[in-house]
Amino acid sequence: MAPALFLAAVAAASLAHASPALEPLPRRAPLGVYPAPPPAPVAEKIGAGKGAAITRVLPDANAAALGVKAGDVVLSFNGVPIGGPADLVVGAGKVREGDALSMTVWRDGQTLQLTGRARGMPRESYTGATTAYASVPFQGGRLSEILVLPHGKPNAPVVYYVQGVTCISMEAVGTPLPYGEFVQGMVDRGIGVYRVEKPGMGDSRGGPNCVDIGFQTELAAF
Repeated sequence: MAPALFLAAVAAASLAHASPALEPLPRRAPLGVYPAPPPAPVAEKIGAGKGAAITRVLPDANAAALGVKAGDVVLSFNGVPIGGPADLVVGAGKVREGDALSMTVWRDGQTLQLTGRARGMPRESYTGATTAYASVPFQGGRLSEILVLPHGKPNAPVVYYVQGVTCISMEAVGTPLPYGEFVQGMVDRGIGVYRVEKPGMGDSRGGPNCVDIGFQTELAAF
């Protein structure tokens, strides 16, 4: 759905938009790994305070495509040294679809260089519905928006779904999630659902981050 139609559909549901909808943002591109501190024997070999050990690699995600294996220790990610699991989480959170990926890993006593290009997450899809992604400007950045409408009902009533207090994405992709079950239930009843990500969550980029803002900023984003 084009941004103009996206905005028109939301307006039809009597939702006030402070800014015009913009094109969808580049998709997040999760690595798909579970990082942990390196085991003591490995830490002795690579040096204390270095690396993030990979305990699990999810199939079909970016790390698996690069050739990362459980047991590897990531020493650097996109040229930035990794001092622990938190560093890898922060670095991976900045990756978007199409970005170049580079990882230096320690495996069985050898240092390997793994490279590739990031693949974005799939978008939401629902039975009997059309899902449209767009974005809206907010405090120097852009927030990702998602509008789901029942097929053949462009003027369907729309529920504005506001998420809870935690800093997580509103998307429901992959394993069954409450957000997705709610949306499908509404669509089955001929009702659309509109969501906007909190600053820094989902595909949103630039501007403030959810973990650093207060209530008034979060309210302004909604």
